[in-house]
Amino acid sequence: MGRILAVWVWLSLALAVPVTFRYTPPSGLEVRSVSLRGSFNSWGETPMQKENGSWAVTVDLDPGEHQYKFFINGQWPRDMCNDPTFGTPMVDPKAAGCVDDGFGGQNAVIVVQAPVAPTPPAGPVALDFTHDPLDAQFVSHADGKLSVRFRAGERA
Repeated sequence: MGRILAVWVWLSLALAVPVTFRYTPPSGLEVRSVSLRGSFNSWGETPMQKENGSWAVTVDLDPGEHQYKFFINGQWPRDMCNDPTFGTPMVDPKAAGCVDDGFGGQNAVIVVQAPVAPTPPAGPVALDFTHDPLDAQFVSHADGKLSVRFRAGERA
């Protein structure tokens, strides 16, 4: 039981977390296109969609720290923490800060937390088992091997 719980916890921590990025342009700036580019997609283009005056996209990110920029109207903001054209004081106010991009500007940083695994119930848990020997999903015979399957789940 302990080994199964350890594998379950490891798998839940290894799963990517859905993260929504949103760019809201300052008033007066006409925006025709926005894409998200960052360390998590090898700085490739992930197009963002216009939604009620903002641009948004949701991507699955592994837990950890990631750098990114919005690519707006075919241009990089020089500094994601302070750019007078694309957003002041920050192009993305939800960024955890900025770091040197190696080209004289600043990339935004996001820190993705690993999902917290739910606490397993204390004590015994009642389970429901399902098995129908007439249904092929529960019983099959192939290559001289008989497979018998059961479906189990926690009782509601």
